[in-house]
Amino acid sequence: SPDITVKLVKHVDKPDPGVELNAKAQEGMALMQGQKFAEARKIFEDLLAKYPDVHQLNAYIAQSYAGENNLPKAIEFMKTASDKDPENAEMKLVLADLMMEGGDKAAALDMMKTVDVTKIKNPLPLINGSISLINANKTDEALELLNKVATQFPTQAEVYYYRGRAYVAAKKYP
Repeated sequence: SPDITVKLVKHVDKPDPGVELNAKAQEGMALMQGQKFAEARKIFEDLLAKYPDVHQLNAYIAQSYAGENNLPKAIEFMKTASDKDPENAEMKLVLADLMMEGGDKAAALDMMKTVDVTKIKNPLPLINGSISLINANKTDEALELLNKVATQFPTQAEVYYYRGRAYVAAKKYP
């Protein structure tokens, strides 16, 4: 009978990329909180080069540009992040907010109207968008947006104040 040889090979676990990703992302976020936007961006850009499928990194890069008030670059990277993750309502809302800040109010407001308010944590960009609508005498659109926000965030006091302002501007009294 033939000899059977068994060769034992030591199994080596491959490092989990999530560990490096999380550690580096936390390092980058800490730098951003310290207003060190360029240093943070370098970390996120290096991670994006290594992990191109992690679309959230584009959002972090966008935030670093926004921190430097470089809105065109912030919008460019947030648009990439939002396009790669179209179901992410938070990213879409941040993109709309950046567009509003960058002066593209019409497109920002159109985008805000498509955001699913049940999937966001912070309604303030929507409230700010409604203020722009009130100021542009588009009170029906403002009320529609504010009513959505009030339904989802009933304890957000600003909603009721601006909804009242919209009713007054529209000369509609509930």
